[in-house]
Amino acid sequence: MSNRNENRPEYKKTKVGWIPEEWECCKLSTLGNFTNGINKDKSEFGKGTPLVNLQDVFGRNVITDLPTGLVTCSDEERNRYCLRSGDVLFVRSSVKPEGVGLTTVVLHNLHDCVYSGFLIRYRPKKNIFDTSFLKYIFYGPLFRKTILRYSTISANTNINQVALSSIWLALPPLPEQKKIAEILSAWDRAIEQVGKLIDAKERLKKGLMQQLLTGRMRFSEFGKPVREKGELPEGWLKKHFSTIFKRVNLKRFQISKKDYKESGKYPVVDQGQEKIVAWSNAEPITDPLPVIIFGDHTREIKWIDFPFIPGADGTIILISADETSTVFAYFLLCNTKIVSLGYSRHFSELKSKKFLVPQIPEQIRIAAVLSSCDREIELLKKKQEKLKEQKKGLMQKLLTGEVRVKVKEMDT
Repeated sequence: MSNRNENRPEYKKTKVGWIPEEWECCKLSTLGNFTNGINKDKSEFGKGTPLVNLQDVFGRNVITDLPTGLVTCSDEERNRYCLRSGDVLFVRSSVKPEGVGLTTVVLHNLHDCVYSGFLIRYRPKKNIFDTSFLKYIFYGPLFRKTILRYSTISANTNINQVALSSIWLALPPLPEQKKIAEILSAWDRAIEQVGKLIDAKERLKKGLMQQLLTGRMRFSEFGKPVREKGELPEGWLKKHFSTIFKRVNLKRFQISKKDYKESGKYPVVDQGQEKIVAWSNAEPITDPLPVIIFGDHTREIKWIDFPFIPGADGTIILISADETSTVFAYFLLCNTKIVSLGYSRHFSELKSKKFLVPQIPEQIRIAAVLSSCDREIELLKKKQEKLKEQKKGLMQKLLTGEVRVKVKEMDT
């Protein structure tokens, strides 16, 4: 229950907390109906009618196109499990609790399309919800907390029709729903635009790496670019992995996961996409720095130039050997294709590789250009995260009525 608006003028106390007087407090079951998806023998999949499955829902708050999955079903089943504009699909079961009850909204009628038994369809009554508002109402912090409270946990976290039907919802009038959706959609567009810039910068960096690290693009003061595949750039050498990289002995610094702390002085760096996974007060690596982190299982590669503690899972720490810039060596690894050979064998494959290496001044120049790309990408990612946090805070205020939106008189 939300008490953010407690005892404010023109607010009322309801089962979901204090909401504006004009808003309604309703059970989901009174606003629409729930239907579980189609279940079939595995032999029935792969042919027939388009099927919306779990992978079509996770990470997407709308569905606009026909899915690629197929299932064999009858005319009666197509009619029973059809999808119309304004339908909402809930995820029934998730390995991680935060995945249960996630929704996607069907924006257009999907003719001759059905949905999986791992999903629950919610079909609202007419003139209850603005379709765009549906993209946000079920992602409000209060609703998400309620979903988790009503879920059951076994091997997975699950929710069913009965539980969903009994959830209460704070519902603004239609004109206010539309205005709220317009405001939040503006934040979505800004987040999407920054995402496109990130993708463009990452493509640019990838192209520069492929050109600069093979000598197909060179700075004029260092020599001419190569024209033929396999040609050795002037002044460059082909070096074995062991002549470029050295492995740091971790025994003195390695800690187990039980030593991770909610708060600690030093960051723990492990394999995986996140640079910092935890904190601890254990003894950090301060020398040598910088270093390269290589995930032996994930193959993630990170550049670390601050005191840190290596994590427990498959972390390999590398420094550059003589006459190689560590930053340049990092980009060499990032540009290297590593084929999976099975669990914990990635590093073995990497050690057998050879690399093209220019002289130190050219290494430093190349690393500076690519590092500049990294900084630009990092700034854009921070901007995107800030926009997401702003949107989250705005959703909290708009979906509880803490902040009201102005609606034109003609709309009311």
